[in-house]
Amino acid sequence: MDEELENADEQQTIREKRIEQLRPYQYRKGQTGNALGRYMGGISGKERLKRMIAGMNDEEFEEWCEGMNKIDLFKMAEGNPQTDIESGGKRLQVFVPEAVAKTFNIDANTDPETGGSNQE
Repeated sequence: MDEELENADEQQTIREKRIEQLRPYQYRKGQTGNALGRYMGGISGKERLKRMIAGMNDEEFEEWCEGMNKIDLFKMAEGNPQTDIESGGKRLQVFVPEAVAKTFNIDANTDPETGGSNQE
């Protein structure tokens, strides 16, 4: 048991020495890791990609798009679909076709919240 305690003390001493050696190289509070920031005239990867695509002819672009996911191509053309749509407090009614309702065992004419009819 004494040997384990001595070993633990030795390990703790080694850790403390390492911490003390590294202390001058640690970031100080409020200091960024890249004090100079991006160099003047530097462009982002997104901007580089935009410029590369803009410089392609039709054949090069078609070749570049080959094998890309259709969703990614759509997002590239139209931007990401809007995901923060709110109903504005209104109740949304969704009418399920009879075939789909049967497939998923849903009563197409019943409101799942109230058990009442969706049809007026």
